[in-house]
Amino acid sequence: MDEQTEIAQKSKRKIINSLIALFNILFLLIWWRFSWGEEVELFKPGWWFDAYGHALTGFGWAWIVLYWSKLYSPDNYVFDSKFRTARDVIFKVIIGEIFLWEIGVELLWDSQIQPNFASWMAKAQKGAADNMFDVAFTALAAALAMILWGLYRKYYAWRYPNEAAQEEINEENARLNIIAKRILAQRKEQQKQTLRKFLLHFRKPRDKSSNPAST
Repeated sequence: MDEQTEIAQKSKRKIINSLIALFNILFLLIWWRFSWGEEVELFKPGWWFDAYGHALTGFGWAWIVLYWSKLYSPDNYVFDSKFRTARDVIFKVIIGEIFLWEIGVELLWDSQIQPNFASWMAKAQKGAADNMFDVAFTALAAALAMILWGLYRKYYAWRYPNEAAQEEINEENARLNIIAKRILAQRKEQQKQTLRKFLLHFRKPRDKSSNPAST
């Protein structure tokens, strides 16, 4: 990869990550304002608006996690099957929904921020049933995104067979490079272990001779 191509890819990554940050900021402002502005009951219009927000989060973050997996964990992306990649994406989105949002944001809001600093606003969580629906909507939307990703890959391979074949070749070359690096790393580690054993072999007699108890 030449320098200009690397600079272009870094610039592209910055733009995409900036758009991801903007998406999340706008989402928080919109859904925080309209979902937590007043108390709502399950299956009422306000509750459905919040549910759509969770679905949008699951759908959008599935693509974000997929993009980051390919960008920042290329080894796993190349070696794992696409089904396993999709499954891992859905799992990560669900974990993020539970621990980052339901516990890290909504529970913190209800237990600390809302009663102490914003008592005029509504609580975020409406009980266990609401939490379960939130996670379910997020998971289903993430699964839908990964199904669409799989369908797109099949369509792309049918519509652009040459480009799809070239991508397969590139991924295979990446796998071979990763395997070569792992083999070299294992050989270096084996050489280190052999050197340690060799040094210990010559140290033991000297240590015994210098021990007063041995005389």
